[in-house]
Amino acid sequence: MLSGSKTYISGIILFEGNNCLYCEKVDNFIKVNKIEDKVKFTRLEVFSNPKNTAILEDKAQICGISHSQIGVPLLWDGKGCIVGYIDIIKFFQEKTAKKQ
Repeated sequence: MLSGSKTYISGIILFEGNNCLYCEKVDNFIKVNKIEDKVKFTRLEVFSNPKNTAILEDKAQICGISHSQIGVPLLWDGKGCIVGYIDIIKFFQEKTAKKQ
């Protein structure tokens, strides 16, 4: 997924931050429901990783989210942004319901 100095990640990306309460809610849902076994996605921590922050900002810009409104958790579903833990959990619920 990461090659050379150019960073490109395709598919579903979950942007999260260390010590983010809402990110922890998403993480707990993912762990309890074994989502990583069912849905392929990439996790990117943005609070301590400037490269990941730049990717988040790029995706948010595509979605029309102003720089001052960017927050985590944010999910890039490959086409658009899903913002907030409730909608992200709902996304994973719907994704896994289709696979069963």
